[in-house]
Amino acid sequence: MVLSTDSKFSHKAWHESELCDAFGTEYPYPMLSDSAGKIGEAYGIYNSDAAQDIRGTVLINKEGVVQLLNVNVPPIGRSPEELLRCARALKEHDSTGKVIPANWQPGGETITPAIENSGKMWQNYKGIMQDKK
Repeated sequence: MVLSTDSKFSHKAWHESELCDAFGTEYPYPMLSDSAGKIGEAYGIYNSDAAQDIRGTVLINKEGVVQLLNVNVPPIGRSPEELLRCARALKEHDSTGKVIPANWQPGGETITPAIENSGKMWQNYKGIMQDKK
């Protein structure tokens, strides 16, 4: 879902003028207004001086536990690809119990947690931990 301190009217205008174009279809997630900033404050992404949420992304699992908290200052945009990669990585971990390395993509290699890897992750998994770009 999307949450901001903007009103539902602002969300509607944003949806119609930006998101439909960006997604090429209806935006697939609910948009909620946090006009008092209470939810943003709970996750540490509310700027009380400006009375607005900052660019924060929170991934929460089915049990309600925060799994990822990403905060960007307003001039820095977020990467939808990286956020999707993280969501998919959490799903992969939940279903397999494996550790998901940096730069992992769906179908890529994962790491089996083992005491033998302590202090040797780079040595043992350098090939899958490096950026392949």
